[in-house]
Amino acid sequence: MKRFIVLLMMAAALVPSLGGCFGKFAVTRKVYELNASVHDRYLRNVVTWAFILFPVYWVSGVLDLFVFNTIEFWSGRNPVTAGERSFRYSRGDEQFNVRAVKNNDLITFTIDRYRGAAYLDTLTISSDLATDSSSVVYRQPGGISRHVGKGIGNGSAGIYAGALLSGHGETAVASLYR
Repeated sequence: MKRFIVLLMMAAALVPSLGGCFGKFAVTRKVYELNASVHDRYLRNVVTWAFILFPVYWVSGVLDLFVFNTIEFWSGRNPVTAGERSFRYSRGDEQFNVRAVKNNDLITFTIDRYRGAAYLDTLTISSDLATDSSSVVYRQPGGISRHVGKGIGNGSAGIYAGALLSGHGETAVASLYR
């Protein structure tokens, strides 16, 4: 019995030191972004309930709290968000969710555009630093995609993206792309 009490006291001392590390909750945010990427509101509701009934949010929260946020607290870097940045830009009644991901030599910018709560379109700009090539893809609701441009040379696809985004936060995107 005495041994059980000692183990319980050690666990009680250890748990706050692991869980008290407030961090990015990157895994939980990725699950949330996955859920938010479903554009049909009825299907998104089904996905939300599925993530609650099959404890996807709970598992991701526990992993974040006890593993990834603790690593971030002690090392200063979250292994889940390495090479990834995102921000939100608003202009008038339009919002742009910009996400930049660097994976080795490939840099990808994904820009989702919304008017109020309504999804309008997505622009994806990819640049491969190893081959010095880039491409731009424009997607609209309903699965309509259009390959906007492909180029070789530094920033060639950015010209296509700048023309497409004219009047839609091109300053923010251009500053990210450089």
